[in-house]
Amino acid sequence: MKENLAIVASSLFTAMSAVLLFKTVDKEVVRDEIFDPLTGFFNRSEYNRFCLKNNLKTGVAILIDLDNFKEVNDTYGHHIGDKVLVEYASILKKVFRDEFGENNIFRISGDEFYCFLKNTEYNNILKILKTRLKESYFLEKYDVKSSIGAHRKQEYEKIELSFVNADFAMYEAKKIYGHTVYETNEAFLKLKKRENLIKKIVKESVEEIYVLIQPKVSLDNPSQIVGAEVLARWKNNILGEIYPNEFIPIAEELKIIDTIDFKVAEEAIKISKEWIATGKVKDDFVISFNFSMLTLEKKDVVERVLKLLKKYSLNGKNIEIELTESIFSSDLKELMEKIKKLRDNKINISLDDFTAGHSTAAILPILDIQTVKFDRTLLESVIKINKGKFMYESLIKVIKSLNLKMVSEGIETQEELEFLKKNGIFVGQGYLFSKPVSKKLFFENKN
Repeated sequence: MKENLAIVASSLFTAMSAVLLFKTVDKEVVRDEIFDPLTGFFNRSEYNRFCLKNNLKTGVAILIDLDNFKEVNDTYGHHIGDKVLVEYASILKKVFRDEFGENNIFRISGDEFYCFLKNTEYNNILKILKTRLKESYFLEKYDVKSSIGAHRKQEYEKIELSFVNADFAMYEAKKIYGHTVYETNEAFLKLKKRENLIKKIVKESVEEIYVLIQPKVSLDNPSQIVGAEVLARWKNNILGEIYPNEFIPIAEELKIIDTIDFKVAEEAIKISKEWIATGKVKDDFVISFNFSMLTLEKKDVVERVLKLLKKYSLNGKNIEIELTESIFSSDLKELMEKIKKLRDNKINISLDDFTAGHSTAAILPILDIQTVKFDRTLLESVIKINKGKFMYESLIKVIKSLNLKMVSEGIETQEELEFLKKNGIFVGQGYLFSKPVSKKLFFENKN
């Protein structure tokens, strides 16, 4: 009898232990399904469930991305990166949870946190957060900052869309380094919507892109056209006119700018060939077009240009490729080799937007270029401040000493024209003489 009781007791203990173990394991499985093991915040799966259940809520979507985090991992190792995340998470907990009772915090990816705040008066919360982050010795030690995007969710708006908008704001905040907060507004969201439509359209096709032509004139006799620049333009039946400062950065971001650059290059070569063949211009007339740094980095860029010249039986001397100053951030040795190959085929090379941002006059002597084009921003400074005038005059002297041609673009006033003539610049372009026009109107256009 005692033996039977012992057996039963043992069996019961084993069964209860199994149940307890199962419950413990089951809790751990459930916890792993809900929480991020490193920070203790809700994970992506729980975020997805949260979005499904709370679409009718109002509040503020906060999206946080750590800056310089990849560099910390690469330089100090992932164990330090994990400590950075734990430190950042502890500050978020203290501010959002402990001080303001906000519990909807999610770790979505490596260094990205989503927070949904019920308190729409969130500015004070983020102000305190920024203060605590700056006070963190550990974050400051590894130079870790954060970019914070905020979007006020309306009742009709899905939570996921709110975080998409907060993401747009976060990338805007990234432009200013140092625990920066950017909040969406109606104008900003309208701009982002347009930007996304442009991305969608340009991915599908660049067929709607067309060219206009702006004359380069003799500044001594502006009625005399001495060259021309072919410029990309885009008109869409949904968005209307899409400006170059909108679609060119997007095309560069999507790495399809070479498609646009070569479309414009082919148009320029066709126009040049037609005008020379019909006697509209002399056989030494030069027509220019722009190449992005990304286009120039293509391995076959020289071969593609030469193929176009051969296709239309045009001499290389009749085209000029305008390169922006951003080429200085590329491989200089490879750049110089490509320029040499282009120059071996008589193709003219100019440096566009000089003084716009990356310029250094010191590099001009080693580049095999023929022309420097002054950017309008410097010309504007000539009229506004004396320092701008001094800088322009100094650069003119340097470029003259290198026997390079000079062109000034963006000339809009008579005062600017007189300054340029006085300082020995003989070729220019701008609205003072002509806006960019169609091929049909080019020789008819007087202003």
